[in-house]
Amino acid sequence: MSPEEQPGATAPATARGGRPRVAVVVPAGGSASRLGGGANKVLLPLGGRPMIRRAVEPFQAHPRIGAIVVAIRPEDEASLEAAFPPGAARDKLCPWVRGGKERQHSVLHALEALAADPPDWVLVHDGARPFCSEALLGRVLAALAEHAAVIPVLPVTDTVRRCVDGQSEVIDRAHLFRTQTPQGFHWAPLLEAHAAARQAGRRATDDAQLVEWQGGRVAMVPGDAQNLKVTTATDYRYGEWWLREGARTVAGETM
Repeated sequence: MSPEEQPGATAPATARGGRPRVAVVVPAGGSASRLGGGANKVLLPLGGRPMIRRAVEPFQAHPRIGAIVVAIRPEDEASLEAAFPPGAARDKLCPWVRGGKERQHSVLHALEALAADPPDWVLVHDGARPFCSEALLGRVLAALAEHAAVIPVLPVTDTVRRCVDGQSEVIDRAHLFRTQTPQGFHWAPLLEAHAAARQAGRRATDDAQLVEWQGGRVAMVPGDAQNLKVTTATDYRYGEWWLREGARTVAGETM
């Protein structure tokens, strides 16, 4: 089933006085252990600017986004402040939120920080994804008008094997997709799913899993091949190359 054909829960958000209000949550507490260091990887320079700044800029520039909450480790607050110096566009940034031990705890803390004046929709985006395109963001927002949970995905193109107790078998990749961010949600179901997960001790690797665990349905939209998550040293070198050469020589490929 292609992303365009994937069913989701049809439940348009209720706008207050017009279009739905949209906020963005950015968990940004990861270390650079797989990059060969212990510092927070989102603070590393990428093409002359901190990675976290590049991750936030597409949302800062988008007219539909009203607020951005970044969840960080307490020890990174000064460095994060320096990543957005005077003159940098940052008027949508809310006060920094203290992250949790796990990614989902950081997301919940950020959601709770928005609860006093909640948005209609919320996007959750990895702080280590510095190449979110305007087109990808537009696809997620458009789908949220019809679905309560939306994720961007790319089809798996490699042959995939599952191995159990030394025995392996090929898995049909026709139904396999790689999940990206930003993932989009209607506000209330996401907050409820995260709160329930905390109460139950439930862990998940992304936010859509928690919504599904609570009975919600998740729609898929096409992701973007250039929407790289910087995890390894190879990812980092590719990101540097893309900013230096790739964007000028290769058309952005959307899957």
